Amino acid sequence: MRTKLLLGGVLAMLLSACQSGGAAGQDAGSSLPKTGTQWRLSSGLDVKLPPAAEVTLEFGADGAISGNSGCNRYNGRMTVEGDSVSLSPLAATKRGCVGLRGQIESSFFAAMAKVDAMSVDDGKLHVKLSDGSELLFDATANTGNAK
Repeated sequence: MRTKLLLGGVLAMLLSACQSGGAAGQDAGSSLPKTGTQWRLSSGLDVKLPPAAEVTLEFGADGAISGNSGCNRYNGRMTVEGDSVSLSPLAATKRGCVGLRGQIESSFFAAMAKVDAMSVDDGKLHVKLSDGSELLFDATANTGNAK
């Protein structure tokens, strides 16, 4: 009997976790973005982003992250503990970029090494850094892949 009650409780928790809802690009009951949502950096780097700059961040299953640094593709892992978020060191392709694209990438990777928290508010992804600064991302048209 006790096993049935425990199994029923676990099943109820799993079913409640599967309920849908929340804002576009955001998991229900969470301030973190949905998996499959792609975000495009709009501000926050110490380098001015030209309109054509493609600096993106996408959240995959099981804490996987990936995107474009403005020069190279990158990937890594995200860990969430309470309100705190941390990223693993990012792995990237090795295309050599000089000039502004190289500066954007260096600034972006330096910022991503300082990620402390993130939240979605009014359709924007706010990535808070340990130095008090913030990266701001907008959802892209790729958000149809969200699970």
